[in-house]
Amino acid sequence: MSRPTPLIALQQKVHRFTGVIDRFGSFVVNGDTIHTVCVRDLCQASCRQSLEPGHWWFPLREIWLQASIQIGDTVLFTAKVQRVTKGWHDPDQSFDANPRRQVIGFAAAPRSVLVLRRHEGSRQQFNALQHELAQCRLHLAESSRDHEQLGCQYAALLECHQALQQQLTLISAPACSWSFPRADASRRSRHQTMRSR
Repeated sequence: MSRPTPLIALQQKVHRFTGVIDRFGSFVVNGDTIHTVCVRDLCQASCRQSLEPGHWWFPLREIWLQASIQIGDTVLFTAKVQRVTKGWHDPDQSFDANPRRQVIGFAAAPRSVLVLRRHEGSRQQFNALQHELAQCRLHLAESSRDHEQLGCQYAALLECHQALQQQLTLISAPACSWSFPRADASRRSRHQTMRSR
């Protein structure tokens, strides 16, 4: 078995690497909480050569969150190997368990992150969410069809209501507005004829 490649051999170069999401963590600096992610089983992707050190803590930047990483996921990421500062100084402690120092490591933010393989638990959760999303879309489509049908029924009822309202208006018109001028003229004509006889 070949010996791991030290990161110093890849210094000032951009490479693709693989690793497994090991755990999440955080620490406090000047009152601010810095969230981190640890990637273990680091390998150079082009030759599958393991690296030394075999794990690395990254700040949990947006690029990791966009990939929706979960513990146990196998990831492929592109990053530059360079001189970086590790550790921190806590003025409230007389002894620093992880003092600040210059080492050869990865840039704080990878240039790209891709999940190659989901952990079995993550995969089951992913499949369950996909099923729930499909059911939600189905219910949404059914609700949309019901809404269209109700809209058509409402339009038909509204048209029927307007027609009935018009008929009711005609029937309830005042009777005094009716007149028979031709019948009155006929009676006057017969009366004049009888007088002339």
